[in-house]
Amino acid sequence: MENKREIFKVVNGETVPMPQKTSQESIESACAERVGGVYFTTTDELEKYIEKLKEEKYLKKQKMRAYRDNCGLLIDEAATLLGISKTYLVKIENGEKDPTLELALKIAKFYKTTVDELFVE
Repeated sequence: MENKREIFKVVNGETVPMPQKTSQESIESACAERVGGVYFTTTDELEKYIEKLKEEKYLKKQKMRAYRDNCGLLIDEAATLLGISKTYLVKIENGEKDPTLELALKIAKFYKTTVDELFVE
């Protein structure tokens, strides 16, 4: 007798069986489960999530630039006034680096806003 394992998920309070997956689908879903601690049941969901993250990063980048532009500062001028390198400020604005809490507070104070406004999505 063959032991067949069936996988279930809860949908709207009801337990429903999940369809059997091919090995490739199992690999894809196992990988997807580990992306940012979020579980994806399809590759489509994963791709939508990645696009959403890219959009959020773009908006964050635009927000930082808008504050700097509003002050009439070039990137190198803002970096000098903040006491950091131009390269580091560019990486922060682009979402490639997160500033330390101390620096985030300094930047928020510099732009006369809050840390949440600048760095929390």
